[in-house]
Amino acid sequence: MDNYSKYTPEKIKRLLKAYPEDLLSQYVESRDILESKLPEEILTQWENIGLEIAQLSSRSWEPSLAYFSAVEPISPLLASSFS
Repeated sequence: MDNYSKYTPEKIKRLLKAYPEDLLSQYVESRDILESKLPEEILTQWENIGLEIAQLSSRSWEPSLAYFSAVEPISPLLASSFS
């Protein structure tokens, strides 16, 4: 996980289509939440890390789903961190 700005959001969406539909849906939902809360550089790192987790092995899309799913419960904390 060395180059966090490797892919654009559009490319990430295309790559996530190779996994179960829930992963792409959760990524989109979580990204929508974070867009207004994080600086673009950090948002890019976040989404590329999630993709890299999914690509580690055949079942690693599951921890990637958990990674993207964690956004909603922690999002209220992020607003104060980056204001």
